[in-house]
Amino acid sequence: GSGQVITSLILFTLIYLLLLVLFIYLLNEKIQKGPEDAVLEESKEGGARA
Repeated sequence: GSGQVITSLILFTLIYLLLLVLFIYLLNEKIQKGPEDAVLEESKEGGARA
């Protein structure tokens, strides 16, 4: 019935909100570290290719 639909929508919304919060948290962690690691990895890869 309509109760099941409402429950499903609420659970669906909560799960995806949780995933969004997790994504933003992990993205923020990467932003706080800065680009130093990425630059080092790129230079290593470039050296391996050459």
